Amino acid sequence: MKTMVVALALSLGVLPAARAGIDGQWLPALPTGPSGSVLELKSDGDRLTGWLSEPDGQLQISKGVIHGNTLSFEMAVNIKGQALTLLYTGELSGDELHLTLTVSGTPGEERMTMRRVDPKGPPLAMFTEKAAPEEVTAWLKANAIRLATVEATGDFADMAPLKARLEDARIVGMGEATHGTREFQQFKCRMFRFLVEQLGFTVFGIEANWPESLEVNRYVLGADVNPLPGLGFGWWQTEDMMALLHWMRQYNQDPAHTRKLKILWLRHAGAGIGRIERYRLSGARGLRRARGRRARFRRAGPMGGEQGVRGRLR
Repeated sequence: MKTMVVALALSLGVLPAARAGIDGQWLPALPTGPSGSVLELKSDGDRLTGWLSEPDGQLQISKGVIHGNTLSFEMAVNIKGQALTLLYTGELSGDELHLTLTVSGTPGEERMTMRRVDPKGPPLAMFTEKAAPEEVTAWLKANAIRLATVEATGDFADMAPLKARLEDARIVGMGEATHGTREFQQFKCRMFRFLVEQLGFTVFGIEANWPESLEVNRYVLGADVNPLPGLGFGWWQTEDMMALLHWMRQYNQDPAHTRKLKILWLRHAGAGIGRIERYRLSGARGLRRARGRRARFRRAGPMGGEQGVRGRLR
């Protein structure tokens, strides 16, 4: 999902005086600096229209309503074939706009603050930022490892310096600056193959909902199932990810590989909770068991872990 849609925020100076009204441009308030996104709103009575402008296009607002300082609107997005509706509710407070985002069919919510753009101020410079301190660039030049490619070619000569640094690690975490950028995902897939073939790792953990994705693990272990629906988020439903799953499946089919590769999904257990709540057993003992299982899911919290964790089982 677009970065702006899941967490609108950036750091701006406070305007000299608060203004009434929602009309105008709004920027997300994040300490990390400009995100490249601008929300533009216009009211006509209690009707609210506008759009979200991002570097790669615009999202149109629909069903926008404003009553006094309270507002709501929707945006429709399609991420690689997955249609989602973004539902925003919020409150205007002077030159700040406090929004809450929920996504249709997904548990949880995201809270964010936006700040009004001064219409008399200079034009927005969305992508300007200070240069990194000299000590940062010097450290990078001294320690960065130059890679020959991000593609999983099977040749790991350029990654040899990593082997000594990671040989005692049990978990290797990898992040990404943006969801859906192919090069990031390609390198994750290459990194996992390196960890398997060079260091004996056996578990690939990614951000996805656990109950829905059990079929993916069954696929890499040899079952005749379709893994695609279990991948969940659109940014995992790619040719590169499917190629990695196919490679894991082939690896597991080799009798010489006694320690099989597995997928570990680290996120919501929402579907599992729903199944337990729908499960009906006769008798008080059965009901107590079902409620106990549901409570264990809820105690685990909405997030079971972090994206990009690779673990080695012993």
